[in-house]
Amino acid sequence: MTIQAILETKYVGPTDFYGSRIRVKNLTTGKSHYWDYDYSLGGSENHSRAACYSIDLLGFQYCEAIETPIKTGYLIVALAK
Repeated sequence: MTIQAILETKYVGPTDFYGSRIRVKNLTTGKSHYWDYDYSLGGSENHSRAACYSIDLLGFQYCEAIETPIKTGYLIVALAK
């Protein structure tokens, strides 16, 4: 298996202009994407969903993601065969 992406997620609270969001930062490229927080899901589910959306957006083909909680959110490693 090879690593396709290493992503870091973080909860971003609401502001005057935006609601709550999850920031997904690609640690390989340094680029970030923001995804709306879905209150019908739990916290870890929001982080997982945002990471999956980012992996799809980047065009990666992955077969497994390893998710580890860290101080500010989650660290996700997307693996391919």
